[in-house]
Amino acid sequence: GSDGGAGGEGRFWLFPSHRDDYAAEEEVYVSGKRLVWSCGQRVVKAFTLPAPVLQALWCPFQEDTGSAGDASPSAHGTAKWLCVLTCRELLAVSGSGEMHVVALPFRAVRMWETDGVILLSAQPTAKRSLLLAVGC
Repeated sequence: GSDGGAGGEGRFWLFPSHRDDYAAEEEVYVSGKRLVWSCGQRVVKAFTLPAPVLQALWCPFQEDTGSAGDASPSAHGTAKWLCVLTCRELLAVSGSGEMHVVALPFRAVRMWETDGVILLSAQPTAKRSLLLAVGC
């Protein structure tokens, strides 16, 4: 992707995708508090957050695909969610528009995804430094 400079330019990331049986690139565009997720020429989701977006990345979370009480491995699949970090919140947004917001008890500075787990780094203070893992 591209990182905008101090002149107020936006940042964007491109990701290969297979949506609706065709290959396309998904784009996440961020400008301050505004985020637009698009695929091909279609906007998937656009929203404005209460604080500037620090980072956005994809995270494959497990989801139930079977009936209630079905504990078999085939009853679980993975779905790609867009995770968005602001200094005080972590948002997870699905392609269908489902959104989960987690308020953070610290000032976040960065996140990483590894095997369906999101690692968050907090801004260090004189009293503490924190690395938090959030998983499904």
